[in-house]
Formats: sequence, C-alpha cells, structure tokens
Amino acid sequence: MKSEILIIECKEAKIREDFSNMSVVHCRNSFIIASYLGADLISHETEIENTLKKSYSHIVCCYASGYMMYKKYFKILEKNKNADIFWLVNDHKVHDSPLLRMWIEKYQIKYDMISNNNRNAYDLGVLNYILSGKKINEWIENWYVLNLNCLIFDISTKRRVKKNLFQESKEDCIYYGTYRQDRILDMLDYNSFDYCISTSKKNVSKYKQSGVLARYIKKLDWQIGNETLYNFKYSIYFEDSHTHTNYAFMGNRYYECIMLDVLVFFDYRCRQTIEKSGYRISEFCIVKNGEDLRNKISLLESNRLEYEQLINLQRSNYELILKEKEFVLRSLKNIFEIKKERTQIKDYDFLIKRKVLRSNANTKQLSIFD
Repeated sequence: MKSEILIIECKEAKIREDFSNMSVVHCRNSFIIASYLGADLISHETEIENTLKKSYSHIVCCYASGYMMYKKYFKILEKNKNADIFWLVNDHKVHDSPLLRMWIEKYQIKYDMISNNNRNAYDLGVLNYILSGKKINEWIENWYVLNLNCLIFDISTKRRVKKNLFQESKEDCIYYGTYRQDRILDMLDYNSFDYCISTSKKNVSKYKQSGVLARYIKKLDWQIGNETLYNFKYSIYFEDSHTHTNYAFMGNRYYECIMLDVLVFFDYRCRQTIEKSGYRISEFCIVKNGEDLRNKISLLESNRLEYEQLINLQRSNYELILKEKEFVLRSLKNIFEIKKERTQIKDYDFLIKRKVLRSNANTKQLSIFD
C-alpha cells in the first residue's frame, strides 16, 4: 500500500537504518515512527524530487533548523495543499520551523502539534511570536502530548551489542548531550566529582566557559550493536530547570541508559520527573551533589551485590517502557488516521493580486473582492 504519510526531517542528512551516521535523537525517532507507520521519510534535499511524485494526506515536519533548505522542501507542501500538517518536537523551546512559517504565510491554515510538553508549558516567547497577524499559538489547532522520548528504547539493541567492544569491563560515569544553559547551575554542584561529558567539539568550550569541570570526550557512537554508551557503568541525569516543575517525561538519555545497562543516578532536582514517570527507581540513585555521587559509586564498586540489585531494579522497568512505547506508536497511528474537513484554501497568488489592486483602485472598484 502506498504511504499517504510523509515525515520531513530538518537535519539535511540521510538516516541510515543502523543509525551509524546519526546521533541526533529526533532523527532516530523519525526513522522509528516512519518504520512503524509505513510512512515515507525525507531528510535530505536530494530526496525532494522523488517525493514530489507522490501525494500525501498527512505531512509531519520534525523539529526546526535554520540550516534546512526549507524553500526547496516547501514545494512538497505546495503540491499537497489539502494535507493535514503537523509539527513534531520533543523539546519545550524550539523555535517554529521556517517551513511551517511559509505554510502559514501562504495558506493561512492551522497545523497540529505533537510534543512531549503541554501547551501551557511550551516557551511563551515561541508561542507568542506574531505571524500573519496572529500568535503562533493561535495557528496551532490541536496539541497532542505523547512521550516521544521512549521511542528510542529497544532491548533487542542491548542483546545485540558487542560486549567489551573497546574495553575489558564497564566502568566510569558519563553525562552526554548538547549544551543546555538551563542545566548548568545544577551541573556545577558536581564539579567535585570526576566524570566524563560526551558532546560535540563546539559545545566543549561552552561547558568550560560556564565553569563545568569534567573530562570531555567525543560524541558517542549510536550504530545499532556498537553503541559506545554500553562501555560505561554509570550515568548522571540532569534536566532543564524548566522541567523540574513542568513534567515532560523522562529524557531519551534515561531510555538509552536502561537499554544498554548503564545505571542511572539522578540529580535530586529531578524528583518530580521521577515520581510522575511511574518507573521503579531506588532512592539510593537520587543524589544531591558530586560528593554524594562519588560516595555512592565507591560503595557500589566495593559491593557487587548492591550494584546487581540496583541494575535489576532498573531492568524491571522494561515491560512498562515497552507498553508505553507501543501506546505512543498506536496513538500516532490513530492521529494520522483522522482527516480534517478543510475549508477552501486561500490562494496566495490571488491574495497578492488583491493587495496590488487595492493599492491602485478606489473603494467602489474594490467592492467586488469583499
């Protein structure tokens, strides 16, 4: 059956099936969603030509990027004017996509949001931005809240991973990901602890300038079966200060650590997220600073039984996470089975013509357009 759903990624890189070229989690999520739905996925401008040969009932624009060649991609939306349009994003302050701005400016048609965050928890600076006479928030019709982060969870990956890929045994503690200003104050409390931060080169200087002390290493490899996160024994979990009071599910890092048997410690300020997640997490794994974390890891290093009990408790969440993942995928399928009844689409060329005529004609002549 020919797909009627198109997912447009903004990364400008073709996504390999084994994720050997892709560390960005929202791109991996898009691949997982497309595979489940049997949807088409486009993530590079060279794929536009073939995509234009097809017609779609639903088009999903993922995340946003100023580097995306959005004018070229907009041809796809123009060809599918009657498609239902969606914005999918697992963050609370990503700016709206230039692709969606063009859609609003040309057709004045609302789109739907699929997000980890509730509407009232999304960044007001983004939602209150004025576009074509209205706030972005007013252009978003339906707002669906789903745990997009759990989509990355795959325990078959854990079974396939090559043990001792780079070292004799699992060791060390890691934090990984892009630089997030809203996490820095929390991270500074852990400067007394010796741990790694895996991030891109451009982010290392940002962390250092913010005063975060750690050993900086290159970005992790996410090729299925070769995930270098597997080599680490522990991870420290930080979240944005905004998320301390605005629940947005566990971050993707939690699910990646669980599926690769990395024991997760949480900064104590993440307590609301821990409680609302419903997962089994030991109080022992909640820490208040670097000294606390160092002492607890030292205890586990000298007590293998205690470590095994904690890692088994973490593994006990497998079934719950898999059910949650299946719920999210089925919910997406249900959302895309709905087709909106569209009112007549305003034609952009007509609107421009009308504007020109109004500037050159008198009120009586213009009455034929009103």
